[in-house]
Amino acid sequence: MRVFLGGAGGVGTAITQIATRRSFFDHMVVADYHLSRAQAPVAALETNNRFSAERIDASDKMTVTSPLHRPHRDIPLNATDLSPIAEQSVRARLISDAPHPVPILVSLRHNGDHPVAVRMVFQPESCLNGTAETWEFARSLLDSGLHAPSGSGDVRIWPCGRAHTMVELHSPEGVALLQFDRAQLRRFLLHSYATVPLDRETQAIDMDRGLDTLLCETRG
Repeated sequence: MRVFLGGAGGVGTAITQIATRRSFFDHMVVADYHLSRAQAPVAALETNNRFSAERIDASDKMTVTSPLHRPHRDIPLNATDLSPIAEQSVRARLISDAPHPVPILVSLRHNGDHPVAVRMVFQPESCLNGTAETWEFARSLLDSGLHAPSGSGDVRIWPCGRAHTMVELHSPEGVALLQFDRAQLRRFLLHSYATVPLDRETQAIDMDRGLDTLLCETRG
């Protein structure tokens, strides 16, 4: 049995990682518009002799359908990245020993490929090492931190007065304390819940079970 996988983004890469642990198929073709993108997840597998990469243009109907008509392409899987993304730039204030807070720009990001998490991206000019830094933590932590002190690890969030929220980031280099306008964080969360509601988080991350079900049903 051979599998044709269309799309080598986050979803497609996850499928290859799951599929490498399955023995019932003979070969999987990973296809993407960019050949190098299709080759990357194949090269990352410890045993990739059952995987190969091809270039495919999903906007061309003939290009998409012709591989499926080749011999031994038994199962087509669509893994093109259509996951919703919520992204927002917000102003924060870095609290330190300086007389006045330092204003910085922070990008907030939520991706439907990984719906339980949010990312805070700090631009190079805001970081001591001169390179952009990304902090990833649970979306539920950000939500709960708007209302009550939350978190006990590297990321801690709590409300400050009526209008602000504090975010404390712990790293080996030290601790960064940031003050955000609560309304901006709430707006970002509402946007993220509009794209991936809370009750769909577990549906989106249960890919392993879903892939097993899909392939078992196809075999049956």
